[in-house]
Amino acid sequence: MTACKIITLVIIISALNNSNSAGSNYLHFKYSETVNNFLDTNVKIGNAIEYAGTIIVGDVVKAEKKFKKNIQIWILNIHLPSGGFVEMEISASEKKILQIKADEGPFEYDLEPGEGIVSFNSAKKNAEDHSGLKILKWVLKQNKEKYEYNFWVFTKSGKAQVKIDAGTGDLILNNKKKK
Repeated sequence: MTACKIITLVIIISALNNSNSAGSNYLHFKYSETVNNFLDTNVKIGNAIEYAGTIIVGDVVKAEKKFKKNIQIWILNIHLPSGGFVEMEISASEKKILQIKADEGPFEYDLEPGEGIVSFNSAKKNAEDHSGLKILKWVLKQNKEKYEYNFWVFTKSGKAQVKIDAGTGDLILNNKKKK
């Protein structure tokens, strides 16, 4: 190619880039911000795994960072000595549990989620005592300002959910009024 054709090609490419500068600037801003936010966290992967180890005993088999409702979280899949798996979501900005769940048993383990939250075994016992049935799956999550355990049991009419206040260990009754 001659120098004149190369300069013309550069000018055309430059013009195309400038004609779409609003869109390209938006995409550049959007993705560079995401990448920068993704790299800038207070809780690194080692800290997240170490924190999970203070809550439950097991081997972290997968750890990944994701966004959930515009906040960064660590999702840890933990294989437990009893054979079960637990998925734990930890905030990437502070050492704080966002959610812990298990979709299948065996649920022969205990976890201590932290100060002010009853142990898993205590909440599971309350749910099983109330329903008279074994647990199918469970989740510990924050609901507004408080944490709660949700346990699913299999009844004759299908799955039912039992909710336990994680702060007190008491049963949460659904007082929904039908219209």
